[in-house]
Amino acid sequence: MDWNELMARIRLNGKVGRNYLSVSALKDLDPMVSVPRMLVDIEDGRGRLNIKPSVSESNIVAGKRFGYTLWTGYIHAVVFTEVLSHHYMDLVRSRYDSDLVPFLFLDDVAPALRARWNGDANPKWGAPSFGSVVEG
Repeated sequence: MDWNELMARIRLNGKVGRNYLSVSALKDLDPMVSVPRMLVDIEDGRGRLNIKPSVSESNIVAGKRFGYTLWTGYIHAVVFTEVLSHHYMDLVRSRYDSDLVPFLFLDDVAPALRARWNGDANPKWGAPSFGSVVEG
């Protein structure tokens, strides 16, 4: 996927999204889905603010939920871009350079994709999740 092109489709307050990551170093921990699907029981990450991505990921799994990958985070940001005005989203089911977690945030009020170490907690970041999937 061309993450530079995809991020440019996320717009907020007249600003165009940017990707700051090398596409070759991005990977999802879950297999790519090739059928249409609807995510059910979405939690946008507000309930996991100021929690380390590694802890959030463990809590999501323990709660029998599913963490966001790059793709699910991207779709969420395209449809509900305003969420980034409230908080930033750790995409805990994806990695950058094997140990960093990609995240969507506002960089100088423009949507952006970067990565950070899995052990940092920040009051502005939270990991979104969903409860189930309806495939069709």
